[in-house]
Amino acid sequence: MRIDVSQAQQYDKDNGTNFLQKIISDLSEQTGLSFSINKGFLEYEKDDDGNALISTDQNGDPMGSSISRDLIKKGIDHKETGKFSLVNSGGSHGMGLNFQVDVNQTESFIAGTGSALNKKTMGFGMMFTHEFLHTDIGIGKLHGREANEWGRIGSVGNIMNGIRKQMGSDYGERHSYLSVGLNGKSHIPFDLSNRQLLYQQIQGRIKRGILYPTLSPIRGKYISY
Repeated sequence: MRIDVSQAQQYDKDNGTNFLQKIISDLSEQTGLSFSINKGFLEYEKDDDGNALISTDQNGDPMGSSISRDLIKKGIDHKETGKFSLVNSGGSHGMGLNFQVDVNQTESFIAGTGSALNKKTMGFGMMFTHEFLHTDIGIGKLHGREANEWGRIGSVGNIMNGIRKQMGSDYGERHSYLSVGLNGKSHIPFDLSNRQLLYQQIQGRIKRGILYPTLSPIRGKYISY
């Protein structure tokens, strides 16, 4: 009834890194929960009655996203145990009871986040949550048409955008699961203006077979990696 993070602990130990702690820090902010690791398993702190301890703001309101909080609680309290891993190649993904975050891919997302967008919108906590959703202890949904069609988000993407909305406008809203390659980088739009710019780039390729470098997102909310 917990999430096994022992491989991630070992990864950090072997590589002298602290990626698991970055994930826990992000998750605490995004869920309002306090986490600990007990014998290699991720747990959230509870009060004496077994209820989750949720951080509150100065007005006494719960902090973080209620969507993210309920999802992660559900995963930790699930009758089956999920296994989480850190890798440095091959991409992030989840299926069955296993999910993983590619640390190099995630760091490239963070480094390529535009100045108007919160760097955690595709940071370690959000990537953990995204891949967790694909598992059987999440919602058990893999990517469908959105993996091949521009402008689609899919079930997991919609939930992640719901979390972003609750976290604040600086988290943006992802407007396409697919990215567009331009000038040696891939671009993901997180506002409507960048979605339109990238759509025009796609149309230019289809109709005329030419690229328009000026259509690369240069302002607003986007990630280029």
